[in-house]
Amino acid sequence: MKKPLSVTIFAAAPGTSGKAQLERLTNDCGGLRIAAITPWNPAKRVAARSGLNLLPTTPRLKKLGQGCSCCTVRWDILKKVRRLAEQNLADHVVIQVPPQSDLDSLSKTFTVADDNGDILVDIAQIEQVVTMVDGPTLLETLGSDSAAVLMERVGIAHMVWVDGATELDETQTTSVVRAIEAINPGATLHLGDRDGLPVSKLMKLGSGAEADDRSDKDSAAAINSDAAASDSFVQSY
Repeated sequence: MKKPLSVTIFAAAPGTSGKAQLERLTNDCGGLRIAAITPWNPAKRVAARSGLNLLPTTPRLKKLGQGCSCCTVRWDILKKVRRLAEQNLADHVVIQVPPQSDLDSLSKTFTVADDNGDILVDIAQIEQVVTMVDGPTLLETLGSDSAAVLMERVGIAHMVWVDGATELDETQTTSVVRAIEAINPGATLHLGDRDGLPVSKLMKLGSGAEADDRSDKDSAAAINSDAAASDSFVQSY
């Protein structure tokens, strides 16, 4: 039986920008074909810099970027994932989700049958949910009106990417890590900077990779030297 297409949901938490995430994604996946479904139209300079192949965004998916996560938007996303899986157009899919959208509903849609009785999970499965939080403002956000959404995003994640962690001193880093671990003690933590977002870091590469993040949280993500040879593309529907 053919292995289901693996999917990463890349979620922005309050205090972060999904569109900025898109502009920082870097192609470092060797020969893997990576498709990224996003509600934003990336600038042409992004494609020129990272070698991403861009497709036009439809008005329906743009609603996701505005915070809408209604059933029509979710089914539109899953239709794209199904096409990628059935036509063998990708080895992995990254779905970008902005801070305002319902991450839990999108995840559950993978297990709900469509009008034909087909379930997407049979051909495509969520491998990892990655939530990006802003390290310097995390504690402040936890004390604001956005705390509930932030905690939901962190609580559902397999990996929490702490953006801007290199701007924190040792005491601040400890406080941020403890706050995240209090919400989701089982999540893998990655302390990142404000530079590129290697797609390989958003993929579940096995227990060894997760252990490296846990044991060496201060190290920067290593970018594969074969990045230029990888075959990635963004599907911006």
